[in-house]
Amino acid sequence: MIREISKALTAPLTKAIKQRVNWLQGVVGEETLLQLAGDEKVSVKDVGFPARITKIRHENGRCVTVSFELMEGYRFRFKSGQFVRVVVDLGGGLYRRCYSLSSPAESDVHTLTIKQHFQGRVSSYFNGRAKVGDLFYIDEPAGEFVLPKVKPYEQRYGFIAAGSGIAPVWSLVQDVLGKAPEADVHLVYINQSSGNTIFKKKLDSLVKRSPNFTVDYIFTRKSGKKRDRRHTSGHVLVKKMPTPLERELYICGPSGVVSSVLEAYSDVGVDDRDVRVELYTGSSSVTDDADLKPRVVSFVRQGLFSRPRHIRQRKVETILETAKHAGVVIDQKCTVGTCQTCKVRLASGTVIMDEPNTLTLQDAEKGYILACVAYPCESVIVKLP
Repeated sequence: MIREISKALTAPLTKAIKQRVNWLQGVVGEETLLQLAGDEKVSVKDVGFPARITKIRHENGRCVTVSFELMEGYRFRFKSGQFVRVVVDLGGGLYRRCYSLSSPAESDVHTLTIKQHFQGRVSSYFNGRAKVGDLFYIDEPAGEFVLPKVKPYEQRYGFIAAGSGIAPVWSLVQDVLGKAPEADVHLVYINQSSGNTIFKKKLDSLVKRSPNFTVDYIFTRKSGKKRDRRHTSGHVLVKKMPTPLERELYICGPSGVVSSVLEAYSDVGVDDRDVRVELYTGSSSVTDDADLKPRVVSFVRQGLFSRPRHIRQRKVETILETAKHAGVVIDQKCTVGTCQTCKVRLASGTVIMDEPNTLTLQDAEKGYILACVAYPCESVIVKLP
């Protein structure tokens, strides 16, 4: 009896997967499916949900908001503030990247807000070549940068976002104020200038409609020029946040900003564990103005008699790509900053890390980087396990 019940339960799922794989084979071909699935058996998780671009809106700050719909009748469920893994076929090569959803969970329109990052292949595609009707693939939503489970629409909220870190925050803000228009929500939003502030018009409009929603904009470049850059400490940001001990607190941005804000919160009595954090870059002090060009990358393994290997890059590429071309082995799986398999320590120099990634704040402070998304900004020494 148990065997028959099990067979009855699994048969519909097996059929659904088979139909889906057959459909995808007709769209992208068997070779592409194998690249998506690797050496493992094709499954719903491996392939991802087929999605179609329905609209592309150009935001300020080299950024686009991409509206999409799932095909073949698939339904998309997620929590506001979560991210997804996106797979795009770029000229026969498949590339995976993680992006936060900028639409609230119950919206009829699903959106990803994607800022163009340096040599980022996927972000460059969405910001430049993507068009309505294009197909891509999207995985199950993930992440804990979400509303609290208990009475989420009866809380007071405090958000601090930097640059494109506004994407998941905007999702959360829309969710809260959509369900509770009178909710007390305060946002501190740091950018280089007003001109590249994502969602500024929408935020200003929402402020006018919501009596208890406040936005404090902080601009690090008064004139918009590189030489006019101003450093903004975490204490400055936290001072803008009223009654932090009485709010559900969220931070999304580069690790430098996050670290500084957490330190400032600690000084006013807020425990780190009471702040939800989403990191968008690693520990590099280099900003969006980094001069990316081929550099010298030196790989050093642990051991008394280990000799460094000095590799001069022929083009702008990640640390992992340089290692592969030189025959230097660095363990890797996802290649998009998600699994942390390629985590190595930066012994010297600075890097900029492309696209959102999952490096923890603690690892970033210890000098670790994710080789698959790290571009050297000068000659660097990488310490391998």
